[in-house]
Amino acid sequence: MKNETIYDVVFRTYEVNYADKKTKEKIRKFIKRQLNKEYPNSDWNALSKYEKDTFIYITIKHKMLNDYTVETTRTKLERKIDSYVKNEFLQFDSNIKQHNTLIDQLNCQYYNEHDSDEIKLEKYNELCKVIKSFNNYVPLPEFNQWIKHPLTPFDYVISHESNPKCDNSFIVSESQMDHIIIEAMLKKFCEMNHLALNRDKIKECLNYLQDVPPDEFDYYPDEKDMKLLDTDEQLEMKETYTSFLKYEYYKKMLSNYDFFEDRN
Repeated sequence: MKNETIYDVVFRTYEVNYADKKTKEKIRKFIKRQLNKEYPNSDWNALSKYEKDTFIYITIKHKMLNDYTVETTRTKLERKIDSYVKNEFLQFDSNIKQHNTLIDQLNCQYYNEHDSDEIKLEKYNELCKVIKSFNNYVPLPEFNQWIKHPLTPFDYVISHESNPKCDNSFIVSESQMDHIIIEAMLKKFCEMNHLALNRDKIKECLNYLQDVPPDEFDYYPDEKDMKLLDTDEQLEMKETYTSFLKYEYYKKMLSNYDFFEDRN
């Protein structure tokens, strides 16, 4: 079966198959110019699905809709395109959640000395399942070995992948795959929403939060208690409160993933 050309896809997507010859030629020139600008010296069929979708549904959308589509169908086409892009974003969000779940599972300590033998065995099987889902080449610990030295799935994976005697040169690990997948989806999300990820902001946020002890802000005196403090103590408490506000600022930033900026 013959592969669709970029012109076939654009004409079908924007329903311009019945445009006159002159209009089609103008569209072809526009597509060729934009494609060369976005992906210079690249063959359309060699591009990934992500790259093709970005070009078709985002890069050329505005001009195609406004300059070349029939007015009576323009709204319907825009809704169809927006719906497709939205579904792609939902899939992106789903993949992120799945990835976060896997990270939580990798860092989970499945062993609890107070569990019954039956529960310990269930958790051991779950541990093995998580290890295999992340990297199928990691040797699984024996049950009794795990009981004596209970490690997290992540510990077993890292121990295996950092072993100089283990030749992983021919293996593409799940961690490598996840990294590439997340980066690709992140790039697409940013392009779809005209955003840029501020990695320095992430670093700043994490550096601050990891230096704050968990119990740093457990207690604050109320207004009545503050009056019982002497002047120096009040000043110290106000400084602490300022630090608390900074802590809450970065904590909220992390919980909301507030690391994106408008690219426009």
